[in-house]
Amino acid sequence: MTKLGLRDSVLTLTLIPTVIIGLLLGGYFTINRYIELDEILYQQGTTISEPLSIAIEQPLLAKNKQLLNRLISHAHNKHSPAIKTIAIFDEHNELGLTSNYHRDFDDLMHTEHLQVGKNTQVVTSNQLITFFTPIINHSTPDAQWNNAAFQTSLGTVVIQLNKDQAIIGQQQALLVSGIVIILALVLAAILAIRLSHMFMNPLNKLVLATDRLIEGKRETGLTAPMMGEFELLRQGLNTISDTMVMQKDEMQKHIDQATSDLRESLELYETQNIQLSIAKTDAQDANRVKSDFLAKMSHELRTPLNGVIGFTRQLHKTPLNKHQKDYLDTIELSANSLMTIISDILDFSKLEAGAMELESIQFQLRDTINEVLTLLAPSAHEKQLELSIYINAQVPDNITGDPTRFKQVLINLISNAIKFTEKGAIKIDVGHRLLDEERTSI
Repeated sequence: MTKLGLRDSVLTLTLIPTVIIGLLLGGYFTINRYIELDEILYQQGTTISEPLSIAIEQPLLAKNKQLLNRLISHAHNKHSPAIKTIAIFDEHNELGLTSNYHRDFDDLMHTEHLQVGKNTQVVTSNQLITFFTPIINHSTPDAQWNNAAFQTSLGTVVIQLNKDQAIIGQQQALLVSGIVIILALVLAAILAIRLSHMFMNPLNKLVLATDRLIEGKRETGLTAPMMGEFELLRQGLNTISDTMVMQKDEMQKHIDQATSDLRESLELYETQNIQLSIAKTDAQDANRVKSDFLAKMSHELRTPLNGVIGFTRQLHKTPLNKHQKDYLDTIELSANSLMTIISDILDFSKLEAGAMELESIQFQLRDTINEVLTLLAPSAHEKQLELSIYINAQVPDNITGDPTRFKQVLINLISNAIKFTEKGAIKIDVGHRLLDEERTSI
């Protein structure tokens, strides 16, 4: 990100070229004016000195000082604003005449480097410009043919011009250039500021509108048309604002609908939960009543069954023929089966009621398994099924647990095997897996 903003960039790009061009043009025209004024002053001095040197040749030869005095006085008076003094020096560098004598007159002595036949020579100082024009004797025949070797100098005309007017003109040129440059800079600054305002005002409005959109406000505030591409941006932001408003309204409708549906669902779930809670309570009450009934009925049924089994065993002790013994075996087997069913019903009711408790006593694993096989062997023989058992030698015989529940589980497994096996054999394979140092899984 650049450090300069758009406003500063516009001002910089507008003012810097203006300053550079203004300085270049002002400097160019000022220097040209300086040179032009110096040239004018040089031409003026040359225009005065060279004709004057020709005009005073004959009076100088005739030693007519009155005429010479009148000539230089006339020249001085004619150009008096610019001329400070006019002087005539002879060939020995001695002052002959002057139109204005002053204290620095010795500086007007022409030096030895001024040669006969040469053109006017100029010496410039801070305030003055001095022209040294030789007075050539053209009266000799050779001199009339412009032969420099035979030309002799009668003296020198010295004209000293003031540079005050030229300096004033140069200063005026510098002042005018400075004023023009300053006016150009002021005008450029005004134009740059107006130009930056033309850009910044709509841009600031667009930025404020963007901030309003970011804050979630519904209106951008851009109602007035703008110039150029800013109008496209304004229309784009208004379109985005309208789209966001529509989407927000539609989203709010969906949210309201979803909230209403959720509220209805929660009310329905609450009603269903209440109904389920009531149904669960009723079911638990009914189940408890059923369990109590089954538990009581099983206890009531055990009493007569125990009597039947007891008297059957007593009858086995009396003398019986073969048929009577078979009848008693059938009665005892049926009573034991019914007792097993009643015990299962009681255990199931205890399990549902949460009153089932497992015993933890020591018993002989192999003896318990043999008792189950002895009980179920007649059923296997009736279906002509071979019933065999294999117990791994590493399986411990003395274990601690609930022998009754173990026997019930084993009876259920082997009974189902006998029930669903039509022919062949049933093999019981007993192994174990250590769970930890004190527990094993059979």
